Amino acid sequence: MSEPVCCQCESPGPLHNLYGYAFCDGCQTRLGLHSDKTILKNARQWAQTESGSYEDEVTDRLLRLEKDVAKTKVKLFHILARLGELT
Repeated sequence: MSEPVCCQCESPGPLHNLYGYAFCDGCQTRLGLHSDKTILKNARQWAQTESGSYEDEVTDRLLRLEKDVAKTKVKLFHILARLGELT
């Protein structure tokens, strides 16, 4: 079994597990994660202008992203399979 590496730069570590993804210190910093202050500000602004909760909106965005990733992966797997048969 290979050693875990950063999912962005493939550095061997030290690594931080963020929601199932491994990031080295540098890549974690470059993610630009929102501070608690920013998250609360966004949630308050959302509540004033939109229906539903900010949490529901973020959850919906994640679900749409997962669907898009699945569709893209299937297309790429299809290309690889076809290349294997065509060449």
